[in-house]
Amino acid sequence: MSIQVIEVDPAYTSVIGLLKYTPQYMISKDEAASYVIARRGLGLK
Repeated sequence: MSIQVIEVDPAYTSVIGLLKYTPQYMISKDEAASYVIARRGLGLK
């Protein structure tokens, strides 16, 4: 079993997460930033 590593640019993930996901899901800015990074890794906008 192997794990695929996908590199993404983490620029502005905290800001985007704070504005886009924190109010909607009531999560911290750090959790929201990780959500943005995961979406970038999946190729979503």
